[in-house]
Amino acid sequence: MSASAFAGDNDSVPVTPSHPVLAPAPRAEVAEATLPVMIESPRRHKFFDVKNSLALGSFGMGLTADALSTQKGLAYPRFSEMNPLARPFVQTRGGAA
Repeated sequence: MSASAFAGDNDSVPVTPSHPVLAPAPRAEVAEATLPVMIESPRRHKFFDVKNSLALGSFGMGLTADALSTQKGLAYPRFSEMNPLARPFVQTRGGAA
């Protein structure tokens, strides 16, 4: 089998070490050891800042208002919890605990 039988073979390419395909790969140069650069980290965000405190407080007030209005409404006939996931917990007063 001759070398020209393979696809892509070209007889005009010289087979010498100076050819770019056959040239040895350049060696990686070893850099001198350097000290790591310390990057100053940004200020950490406080969780209980004004924005988060107001959001948490308003969520708590809404949740409390919903719980109280549901418990008050359960005293009336034909009143039931509309949320199907919460319905098993509000059928009796014991579910509120």
